[in-house]
Amino acid sequence: MREGNDRETKKGLTKFAATGSISTGRGRKWSCTFGTGAGTMVIVPVIAETVTDHEAAPLRASGRSLAEASIRHRQGARARTAFTLIELLVVIGIVALLMAIFLPALQRVRSQAKAVACQARLRQWGVTLAMLAHDDDGRLPISAGLFTGAGASWSEFRIGNTDINLYHSKFIFCPMATRLELRPDRQLPIEAREATYVGGKSTAWCTRITFLDPSSPAVEVSGSYGFNGRHISMHGLDRRVHTLDKYPGSARNNVPILLDCARECSFPWDNEHPPAYEDDISSGPTSPNMKYFCVNRHSGAVNGLFLDWSVRKVGLKELWTLKWRSEFDTANAWTKAGGVQPEDWPQWMRRFHDY
Repeated sequence: MREGNDRETKKGLTKFAATGSISTGRGRKWSCTFGTGAGTMVIVPVIAETVTDHEAAPLRASGRSLAEASIRHRQGARARTAFTLIELLVVIGIVALLMAIFLPALQRVRSQAKAVACQARLRQWGVTLAMLAHDDDGRLPISAGLFTGAGASWSEFRIGNTDINLYHSKFIFCPMATRLELRPDRQLPIEAREATYVGGKSTAWCTRITFLDPSSPAVEVSGSYGFNGRHISMHGLDRRVHTLDKYPGSARNNVPILLDCARECSFPWDNEHPPAYEDDISSGPTSPNMKYFCVNRHSGAVNGLFLDWSVRKVGLKELWTLKWRSEFDTANAWTKAGGVQPEDWPQWMRRFHDY
């Protein structure tokens, strides 16, 4: 046994400490600490390691202790338990594969949640408009007439003799289209005092207007819902035609009032062509009024509020079958009743359901 010792005399008491190793036979070596105090010896094992005669011979030749060999042995065992580069790359590959599988599903769930929130906001608009119409002898709201132009339909309503401001609200925005993108190539050529930017599938529209009264500051109206201008009209039109009595109760569920839209208000015609590509707002052979409502915001559909105050999803091709005004032909050339064929639609719309 190799050992070192330390003696300390304090208050008449002798303490002795020693360290060393003891051979117990069968190749087992103990590295121990011995301590004595008040005439008692305590043996505390520190390291126990089984060493064969074959392994012990090199250690004796090199002069290394069994404790040092044991420490090196354990360090080597810890090193062998770490990840190799190949194992790490395999784990990363599995994680990437799982993300590729689950992220699209999570994205669909998120889009569905936004679609539900969109319909909830339209239902709140339905409650509001129903109450306003009920209090005004069945008349639908129109602009107050403080200014003319594109934003008039959203900026103010006139209900009887009351002007109601509605445009400072997040409820004008569909949750799928809250981002503003004021692009010059999507600006409409309207009156000089106005600047109207058209929205799209994931962007909101924006209208900046200067009041007729020069003392009033300009306003900016933005959102991603749009009114059917045939019923929620601007001032100057005869309010007597904008009444609930114009349509029988059974027909009101096909009369759109407020929908997802790339503009704040539009006036579709039954002879208008569909968009040539997604978010197309060009005039083409016909006016682009229907194109503003034909935005692929909810997987081939838009959400809409109808005159019976119900809310439902409307397929993009179904837009041509709605009763936008009393004279609108719901069996026009872009409906199945009118003889349209799947190949007649633009390429990007052919995968959607026919009506």
